Amino acid sequence: DTATGKQCRPPLKTQGQPYQMIWSPDGRLLAIIGSDNTVKVWDTIAGKRLPVEAGKRQEGGSYGPRCAAFHPNGNLLAIGIDGELALWDVAGGKKLWRKDGYGVLAFSPDGKTLAAAGTDIISLLETATGAPAGFSRHDPGSVALFGGRDSPSFLKDSRSFIVYDAAGRSQLETATGKRLRTYGKGF
Repeated sequence: DTATGKQCRPPLKTQGQPYQMIWSPDGRLLAIIGSDNTVKVWDTIAGKRLPVEAGKRQEGGSYGPRCAAFHPNGNLLAIGIDGELALWDVAGGKKLWRKDGYGVLAFSPDGKTLAAAGTDIISLLETATGAPAGFSRHDPGSVALFGGRDSPSFLKDSRSFIVYDAAGRSQLETATGKRLRTYGKGF
């Protein structure tokens, strides 16, 4: 409990050092990417691990990109690890589809589109199938999705999203990739 500092949920018994932790939108599930390159998902209310088994255990950890993002409904989890991007059914522990990996992930607010970014590329994918949706953008340099849980890459209407590239922080149209506006200077 953040107000009292008292433990309000059962402790999670994990192995290894956490690298990143991602909460589901409802605050019940917690995905933990370990420094050993594995991903485990916990129901923090029940204190039990769910059947998602992603990543391949590596002694000494991995230095490649590792990322995850919950779908707005909390039932799906996109995981980028080991050079693979996969969408998982969290409750069933089933991999629904896979693609070559990316380093940053963000779902649109309506949940229909997954933005996946890696060095020099941003791809928009249909959540249901993993098929291309809208456009893919390649830049000779670096490009990244902008934002996090409290400042998501997609705007609320899902029609545009924010990237950070050589031009600066820019708002791009989801369907076409057209630059709608730019804020500040790039890197």
